[in-house]
Order: sequence, then structure tokens, then C-alpha cells
Amino acid sequence: MPDADAERYELALQAAAEWRIRLEEPLPGDSDAFEYWLFSHPDHQQAWQAMDATWQSFSCAARPGSRAALERTFRDERRLSRCWLGASALTLLLLTLLPLGWLVSGLGSPMHLLADHYTHLGERKHVVLADGSELVLNTGTAVDIDYRDDRRVIHLRGGELQVTVAPDSERPLDVVTPEGRARALGTQFTAQRLESAGQTYLSVTIQESRVELCWRVVEECVRLERNQRARASQHELGPVESVDADAEASWVRGQLEVDDQPLTQVLHTLSRYQRGLLSYDEAALAGLRVSGTLPLDDLDRALNALAASQPIQVSRYTPFIVRVTRQY
Repeated sequence: MPDADAERYELALQAAAEWRIRLEEPLPGDSDAFEYWLFSHPDHQQAWQAMDATWQSFSCAARPGSRAALERTFRDERRLSRCWLGASALTLLLLTLLPLGWLVSGLGSPMHLLADHYTHLGERKHVVLADGSELVLNTGTAVDIDYRDDRRVIHLRGGELQVTVAPDSERPLDVVTPEGRARALGTQFTAQRLESAGQTYLSVTIQESRVELCWRVVEECVRLERNQRARASQHELGPVESVDADAEASWVRGQLEVDDQPLTQVLHTLSRYQRGLLSYDEAALAGLRVSGTLPLDDLDRALNALAASQPIQVSRYTPFIVRVTRQY
């Protein structure tokens, strides 16, 4: 972009940041003035789309606390905007990009980086433990290892892993979270600590043999066999479900295998591998379902495959800001 064009677009971004502030608490006449500004130059529309996508994307961001931090940024900046709008807009733009830069970096949270083993966003890692047991860590996963004479404990801080257990009759192997404990009674299973509907769960799926899943609150337990899954939260031990365990663990092979799954659920999974922001409107995409196999190591190809089979449009504002919308 020539220097003059770059300078003009930078000014458009600053103006978009100003409008983002003003429209949070609009004054009489602001809506008409904004519409006039928006359509007075193509740069204004592009800058507004980029700014608005950044703001809206934090509602679907995979990193906890990102949306709240951004809202605090906007709220604090808005207090200053009426008195010193131009300066605050530039500050706002910079502060908006700080959490975005964190998402783009692919780094885990500071607590994850202190774990014994961890993966960055989009990364998978194979780990061989001292007893010969093997772990495969999925994207954004952190674990601590606690091996003693009488026990083997894997503390799952967050994320997902596959465990292939080395036999040891004297020391059981447990995967532990604050919500539950999964004790291996056989060979291979996956465990995921996930958040859904405001609750955190330990979800366990069995690939081979059996696992005992216990709810840590009252030590209520259930035994799971191959192709079965159950979840434990801080409030309950959920029912046993029948699943395709190999498809559930397809991420180990760098794939996402889905069979008649809601598109929003597929996009939520893909967002866990996106360095940056992958946003979408759940209500607009409701009712769309997906079957097939998508690559996890090439998200552009995965999104293009979805766009080829679904009535959606994939908009890339930068390599790190992606918005999926429905086409009517």
C-alpha cells in the first residue's frame, strides 16, 4: 500500500475506533452522522469492518476473559472520549490490539506455561512418560505429572489429551481435574477439560478397554468401555453416551471427523486451532449441519471446504481475523 494510502487508511481506522466508542452511548444525531461517514469512502467501510469484527469476535474468543478485558478497555476509553476523542481513539485502537496480539501469538496462558508439559495454540505434542505411558497433547493443553511409589497422577489443567497407559499393577494411573478423576483400567482413552454453558467439565472417551470416571464431589463413579463417553462437572456426573471413539480422537491424526454435527460446533472446534479470532453468529448459522473430514493443520483449507458445501461466506480481514457469515 503506497504511503498516502496507508496514511489515509490509518486515519480511517482511528475514525472507526472513535465511532466504536460513540455508538456505545450514542447522542442524538450520531446514527445519521455515522451512516454518512461510513458510506463517504470505501476505506471507511473497510476500517469499520475490521474494527467491528475485532470487537464482535471477542464474544466467541476461545480464551477466557478476553471479551471482558476488551469491554473494560472500551468502557474506560469511553469515559475520556467526549473530552479528548481523537487521542482516546488511538489509545483504544492500541489497547484493542493488545489482547488480539496475545491470541495471534498462539501462546497459552501464563499458568499453562508453568506446567510440566503444554502445547501452544494449534500445536500437538507427543510425550513419553518415565513409566512408558504415552500422551498426545491437543491444542492449548497443559498437564502436570505426579509420579510416586504408589500412584501415577496426570493433572489436566486445561485442554485435551490422549493417554496410552503402560501397565503397572502396583500404581494406578489417574487423570485428575477439579471436576473429576479418570482412572485407567485398560489401555487408551482421551480426556478433555472443557467449558460449556458456563460450566467446566471433565469429559472422558474410551478408545480401548475401560476407565472409571469419578465425580470428585462425592466420589460417585461410573465405568466406561470402548466407544463410551461421560462427563463430570462440579455439580453432577453426567450420563454415559455412545460415541465413535476413533472419530472423537481424530485430532490425534490432525483431522476433524464429523457426522451430521452442527456447523457452529464445528466452527467452535476449529477456533481452538486458530491463531487469532474465528468469529460467527450462532443464531444465523443455526440449523446448518456438517459431515466429513476437515484438516486441523490447514484452517484455510478447512474453512474453504465448509464454504463449498454450506451457504456461508468466509471473510478474512487479516490473516488473524476471520468472520463466518450466512449467505441467504
